[in-house]
Amino acid sequence: MSKTIRVGLVVGTPQIAGWQRFILDKISSDQRFACPLVIQVTGRTDARRRHTVWTLADRIECELSRLAFHRGQLRLGARVDERTDLPAPWTSATRLTVEAHASDDGAWRLSDADMAAIRSEDLDVLVDFGPFPPAGDLAGAARNGLWRYSYAGGRLDRGGPPGFWDFYDHEPVTTATLQCVENRRRTVIAECAYRTFRFSWNENRRRLLWRSAWLLIDALTELARTGRRPAGRGRRSKPLAIGSGRQDTLPGGLDCAAAVAKAISRLLVATKYYLVFDPQWRLYVREGTAENANIAEFTPIEAEPETMWADPFPIRKNGKSYIFFEEYPFKSRKGIVSYLELPEKLNGSAEHIRVTGHPIIETPYHLSYPFLFEFRDEVYMIPETSENRTIELWECDAFPEGWRKKKNLFEGISAADTTLLHWQDRWWMFTNIDRSNSDDHTAELHVFYADDPIDGAWQPHPGNPVVSDARRARMAGGFIVTEDGRLVRCCQALGIYYGKAVVLCEVAELTETAYREVPFERIEPNWQPGVRRTHHFASRDGLTVVDGCWDSWKVKRFLRRGPGAKT
Repeated sequence: MSKTIRVGLVVGTPQIAGWQRFILDKISSDQRFACPLVIQVTGRTDARRRHTVWTLADRIECELSRLAFHRGQLRLGARVDERTDLPAPWTSATRLTVEAHASDDGAWRLSDADMAAIRSEDLDVLVDFGPFPPAGDLAGAARNGLWRYSYAGGRLDRGGPPGFWDFYDHEPVTTATLQCVENRRRTVIAECAYRTFRFSWNENRRRLLWRSAWLLIDALTELARTGRRPAGRGRRSKPLAIGSGRQDTLPGGLDCAAAVAKAISRLLVATKYYLVFDPQWRLYVREGTAENANIAEFTPIEAEPETMWADPFPIRKNGKSYIFFEEYPFKSRKGIVSYLELPEKLNGSAEHIRVTGHPIIETPYHLSYPFLFEFRDEVYMIPETSENRTIELWECDAFPEGWRKKKNLFEGISAADTTLLHWQDRWWMFTNIDRSNSDDHTAELHVFYADDPIDGAWQPHPGNPVVSDARRARMAGGFIVTEDGRLVRCCQALGIYYGKAVVLCEVAELTETAYREVPFERIEPNWQPGVRRTHHFASRDGLTVVDGCWDSWKVKRFLRRGPGAKT
């Protein structure tokens, strides 16, 4: 689409927050957008009753969390809380200060002269960064309506301060939506669910705002690309009395006291766990396909107590069976890639498989998720190297131990758990990208495609991110093709704790322009007593593997007592 998208901005004060400045900088740098008008709305007041206790508690908790977690660091070039001036070219745009008046029906109205001045700018969309519900007249002042953020308020949808009630209710995810207000209706046009930060409501808010900044950037980009407003991926519009909206619930004194107690309790529990236990990830394996796999019958593979093994990928080569996996020594706290060779007979009554892990790839940065694939009779690996901000391709010269780095497929990108798929004569790359620089690889799944996985040019899918939900976005071992030809993606279900479960999603549509999947099954960590979490499920060459996490006493590291030892 060649038409320039004219974006108007609604603000409540002359200055905006750092995360909003980041959005405007991105839009300003894109030649597809013009920024002709800034509207500062006065006269609207916050009808919510202010609680002195809440104001004081929030200010104190904000400073404490900044010292403990945020440390004042820059995210995406700015600080989320920092108030700043509008960027160019917004500073050179027409400035219009208007006063809103409440009408008898509860909607906010502007004068006829103000509305005429706004409509004369011929806007495609209005973006509302104001702190209060939108003025009713503004909702119809642009062709594609007025767009504004909304943040759910915990399980009761109480609104209020972004991220507070989700933290308070110990929700696994905190949700942000981008809504379009138009023709007395509110439509969700973009939505994402992020992992809740459970130790501070202000840090949860900071992370939420940074991550959700991309919702508006992506939605405007899609509008510029297609000329159509994003459809919201199946979300239906809801009636809305313009100007009334939902009355957000501000926390009271008892809520603040309870929130502080919750934060302290969670910190104490986490500290106790860290001091007493190691998260002992183990591998489990069984011969057979994924469709007939009964995980309760899988055989565990014993690892030494001073390390953990996770992210397994099986392969059969030269008449032998192998598993490549992440090995994470607790002492070094840095993952490496290792492999093990399986015995000939797997499915039996043995309590454990006792084999030796062989380290094969070690770098100055953390490695995990050693995804394997074959192309033109050669074996390749794409390990997870997000700490190095690369997606790396490694080639095997002498299987299984001889590996060398061939090239970087991507650089300057924080991506995790990259997985390739050869499907319908096309190579597809699925990877979890952190665009917020907050070390979050759980919320967004991005797809690229190419004709050649080694030397081809990877093209981004126009629907990226194709999944925006921490409950199923992250890859968990690759893909499974069922006997009847269905394509199934294995993905992680992130809960309060990392690696809660594995979700299986059927890929209903995968083309160069569309992606759609439907979750249909969930693998819970309940196949053996003591397994607390699971986050990987892979099947290949008649071998199926899964990983599970146990609580291992730290003292076992020093006594060198493995998981099979009697206590």
